[in-house]
Amino acid sequence: MSPNEWVPIRWSSGPLDADSRTTESEREALGALHRPAALDLLTGTPFNCLVLSFATGKEQDAEQQKTLAPLIEEAKRRQFTVLGRIIGPAETYLSAARTAGLDGVITDAPVANSPLPAFAVTGAASLEDSQSILPVKGCEWPAVRLSRSGNAESGPTGYPWVNANGWRIQLARTLHPSATVWSMAEPRKAQVPVRPELYALAVADAAAYGGRWLVTLDSHTQTGLVKQSTEAREAWATLVKAVRFFELRRKVSTEVITRFGILSTFAGENEAVAQESLNLSFRRQFPARILHPSRLGNKWSNGLRAIAVIGNETDRNVLQPALDAGATVLA
Repeated sequence: MSPNEWVPIRWSSGPLDADSRTTESEREALGALHRPAALDLLTGTPFNCLVLSFATGKEQDAEQQKTLAPLIEEAKRRQFTVLGRIIGPAETYLSAARTAGLDGVITDAPVANSPLPAFAVTGAASLEDSQSILPVKGCEWPAVRLSRSGNAESGPTGYPWVNANGWRIQLARTLHPSATVWSMAEPRKAQVPVRPELYALAVADAAAYGGRWLVTLDSHTQTGLVKQSTEAREAWATLVKAVRFFELRRKVSTEVITRFGILSTFAGENEAVAQESLNLSFRRQFPARILHPSRLGNKWSNGLRAIAVIGNETDRNVLQPALDAGATVLA
């Protein structure tokens, strides 16, 4: 199975993940999910790629890796691709990851001469060597931002908005067209489970722009699934239905159709202004074609009527065809 076919889920389990949980019921649930039989939950779902916690630099690493063996063996028997998540410096753990039978690892930084495929979590505007899988950091949980009191938050001059990552997915895909982009968004920690429709929104947030969300359940839903609560099962069913919907439509074009473009490196001194311009453009439902000076083809300006240039990296001669075609260039 090629990496662009992987449909991933973050499978939290075992002592390493339990260390970050605050209640005994949550820790017990992660222990249950560490057993091979727990993979029955994935029967009949589109998921075919597990992302397991493998190392974080904590004392629980050794126990986690030792106790993962039966789970990895069963996952491979069921023909899942199995990746390990390594937090922090990864070089120390690569040989162990290979010995454990992992198909690859997700790391915090690029790894040279890795004995198995290593996919580094990167910024959306990174120009690092392209990977077949591009996990994008900085992705926000797609929902209205809430205050501690539970009320929707907004700026001093605007209405509340939904945080979204479509522009990040589009930017990463523009710079790495051969890669499959993964959103690394995680549910916010809260006193209540994530509502079912918000899981569907998280799936759509990435998939509508040609990416995939690394599905990550909140701790309440994980615990509820182990206990077979009605609320958790409803959330799970909604999530699976959303993933299946988009996986059946992977070949449908997700190209943004627009007459407005933003041309920038989206990095360095341009990062703040250019990336926020993309964010606001998509938030206002006025999407932009994302243009990078190093990724312009011969017909890059076709169909555009307005182009905002952010930064000084683009030569005027490059812009001339757009001007000749009648486009307005804002620089």
